[in-house]
Amino acid sequence: MADKIILHPLVVVNIADHFTRSAIQNGQDKAIGIILGSINKEILHIVDCIEVSFEQSKDEVKLAFHDFEEDFKLHKEAYPKNEVIGWYCTGARPEEVHSNAFRSISSWHESRKGNRITKEFLFLLMNPNAKMSDDALPITLYNEKMDPRKYRIQSDTAE
Repeated sequence: MADKIILHPLVVVNIADHFTRSAIQNGQDKAIGIILGSINKEILHIVDCIEVSFEQSKDEVKLAFHDFEEDFKLHKEAYPKNEVIGWYCTGARPEEVHSNAFRSISSWHESRKGNRITKEFLFLLMNPNAKMSDDALPITLYNEKMDPRKYRIQSDTAE
């Protein structure tokens, strides 16, 4: 994995928007999706994300990967360097449902024929109910062992 990770603001905005729409339109208490990125000069850039439909019962989540595959195919036409590097979910802290979803998404990712540009799959958790502060965003990035990973926010000129 790249030693440095940069999270682009567009990802944060997209996840917050996805959560808000899911809560208002569907009454869901979480949003789930796939995060996309690329490596440039040994730095992993998390640049975009795509929503994934899901159904949840207790601690199990069933994701609609077929819908994602269609969206990702279109995304790759416009941004061929971006690859699947992990997934996101909203919530206050990692829970059993996140571990179960992580296993499901990792298994799906390993079964597909896409490029794997990172050694470890990432999990981005955004707490939509956190109190905002100047110190940090309510986002934690985890590796597959649920160990937090350091990142920094940075935008491109176009952002």
